[in-house]
Amino acid sequence: MAARIAAGEAEARQWYRSEPIAGLGGRTALELVRSGRGPAVLDFLLGVLRDEMQAASGTSGGHEWRD
Repeated sequence: MAARIAAGEAEARQWYRSEPIAGLGGRTALELVRSGRGPAVLDFLLGVLRDEMQAASGTSGGHEWRD
């Protein structure tokens, strides 16, 4: 799913391994998945996709990610 948001699979893998997600405690997706919080990562990605779709259609979604 991250590959749909990123420029490609390599960028998605890099994001998964090394980019902290501020709204999820500043941990990477990999750390979150390893600690059993995979569903939170999926929810985060779905929210990003939803926001991108709303932005493309000109509507406002606006949500905040919290731990």
